[in-house]
Amino acid sequence: MSSPTIRPIRLSAIRRALKAAPIPEPEAPLQAAVAAILRESEGKLELLLIRRSSRASDPWSGQMALPGGRRDPSDPSLRQTAIRETLEEVGLDLAEHGEYLGALPPLQAKARGKILDLQIAPFVFCIRRFPELIHDASEVVETLWGDVSAMHNGRLDTQTPYVRQGLTYQLPAYDVDGRTVWGITYEILQKLFFAFDAL
Repeated sequence: MSSPTIRPIRLSAIRRALKAAPIPEPEAPLQAAVAAILRESEGKLELLLIRRSSRASDPWSGQMALPGGRRDPSDPSLRQTAIRETLEEVGLDLAEHGEYLGALPPLQAKARGKILDLQIAPFVFCIRRFPELIHDASEVVETLWGDVSAMHNGRLDTQTPYVRQGLTYQLPAYDVDGRTVWGITYEILQKLFFAFDAL
C-alpha cells in the first residue's frame, strides 16, 4: 500500500489559514510577543529560528526560539513588540521588509517546570527580500532557517530529555540542523500547523 501524500506547506496556504481565524490579543497583565518569520527560498518555506544567549536571568537561556520579548510600556501593540524585538535581536526590520500574515492563539509561558505569570502572543510574518541578519550577541548566539514542511510532516521529529523533580521525561521536539527545537517554540509551531491543517 502506498503511503498518503503529504502536501507541502505554502505561504499562500498559511496566509489563508490565518485570515480565516483572527485571534484577539491577550489581556494578561504581563505580556510578551514573538515573531514567526517565514520566507520562500529555493522552493521551500522556511522559518527563522534563533538560539538565545546563555544568561542566568533568562528562563529560556540557550534555547532555540523565535525573535521576541516582553512588551515595553511604549509599545502601542503586541504586534509592535514583536517587530521591535526582531529589529533589536537580529537586525531585521519587519516594518520595512515584512508582510503581516496574522496571529496565533496566545500561550501561557512556562519555564523550568513552572507556569509563569506571562502570556506570549505569536505573530506571523513573511519576507520577500532577504536582508543580512545581524544578531545582538548579548541576546542571540546564532540564527538559522528551518524547513517548515519537514517539521510539519514529521521528518524532523525527535524527543528531548527533560528532568523535573528527579524524574526524566521525553518531550516532543524537532531536530533542525542538529539544534533541538522544543518547549514553547515547539508549541507555537504546533498551533501554526493546526491552522494549516484546518483548511
